Amino acid sequence: MVEYLTIITARTKSKRLPGKVLMKIKNIPIIKIIVDRIKKCKLKNKIVIATTNLPSDDYLVNFLVQNKINFFRGEENNVTKRVLDAAKFYNAKNIILITGDCPLVDFKLIEKCAFIYEKSKVDFVTNANIRSYPDGMDIQIFKYNSLIKFYKKIKRPEEFEHVTLSMRRRISKNKIINLIAEKKLFYPDLGLTLDEIDDFKLIKKIFEHFWRKKKRYFDIYQIMSFLKKNKKLMLINTKVKRKGDN
Repeated sequence: MVEYLTIITARTKSKRLPGKVLMKIKNIPIIKIIVDRIKKCKLKNKIVIATTNLPSDDYLVNFLVQNKINFFRGEENNVTKRVLDAAKFYNAKNIILITGDCPLVDFKLIEKCAFIYEKSKVDFVTNANIRSYPDGMDIQIFKYNSLIKFYKKIKRPEEFEHVTLSMRRRISKNKIINLIAEKKLFYPDLGLTLDEIDDFKLIKKIFEHFWRKKKRYFDIYQIMSFLKKNKKLMLINTKVKRKGDN
């Protein structure tokens, strides 16, 4: 049994920014950047990309095969089942869920959430149920058995699209912890996720800044310090409308 299975949901058929997971920064595809960052975690975890059975994702799968990255192919629209099936296939005990539009996700923050998860003995730890960190730092850790339990309770279409929505709507309050960002990281309106081309422009500038300084694996503290000193950069993607926005 795999103690921690990190599942990254990714596909190339994005409506707003098609093929975004294969867009490149310094000739490295976004999906590989995410995998490499998560590999820095000091956790005994296996990483797998959960993508779709669509022919449009064949190119993504070919890239994963060539780079020896684990993957699982499942349903396009029922993302919850895709993740559930991937977890079953890889015999997961606990799932760390990351989305493929979060290239800046902080491996140290994943470690922090995992530490809280282990010490608190709850079923679900996240920093995204209540938005406090920048969008794009979303981490969700939960029991495989909990995903099975709450998948059976799904009643609304959006709960098939958003993997943990059924769980978050129905889980007991004493079984879930939401990590709230400290003051220096409290930027709930800042978009560090990859939804549109303006997001890519900002993310690219962040990576290029740190890579020039030979800092390949930088964290959220370093990102925010850089952006606070270069506030104009935070204006690049302010017009991007996020999912769930009014």
